[in-house]
Amino acid sequence: MGHGAVWFKANPPAGAFEAALTSALSQWVPEHVLEPLAVDVGHGWSLLPDGGDLFRDVLNRGPADPRAWEEPLRPYASMRHALIPHAEEIELLGAPSARTTALPGISDRVIAGNTALRPDDLTRLRELRPRLVDWCMELADVGSRPLADGTTRRTGLRPATSAGLSREGCCPGADGHRPAAPGDSLPPGHPYGRCG
Repeated sequence: MGHGAVWFKANPPAGAFEAALTSALSQWVPEHVLEPLAVDVGHGWSLLPDGGDLFRDVLNRGPADPRAWEEPLRPYASMRHALIPHAEEIELLGAPSARTTALPGISDRVIAGNTALRPDDLTRLRELRPRLVDWCMELADVGSRPLADGTTRRTGLRPATSAGLSREGCCPGADGHRPAAPGDSLPPGHPYGRCG
């Protein structure tokens, strides 16, 4: 193909929207994402060029300064801000919605269905609900606009200067620079709701 290493992603039905989202992001925010080599929306498949080391792999090589998170979060936040006008389009592509006003209910459902945490931890989480409601109301009152919540769980944020970040994205490639792949971190959710 002449592209070097490539990544094929076959999403399960619940994440099939990611193929269409990958394609759309490459049009809306091309400076922040990898351009897919091919996308099959019907199957939920995408083929992407190699984007370099994952942040978790870089962290596994040795100690990293906690500030390593700061640099990748700047372009990530910039990308998410640029996607605000596309929130409804992202939802129409099938990405799950997690609007600010819905977050307390989503939290309630997640806590109620959790079987991994100890009862005292679940109680503490339930006790935090009033704070969550207050934060969500505050964000809604200031007009903070949410985005749809794509829930890709691949940890793809890259560390800052230790990995050589590009000005346009947060992830180094073979040459030390490349924009993020749409599945690298979490595609749009509330701009303050997720950072990795």
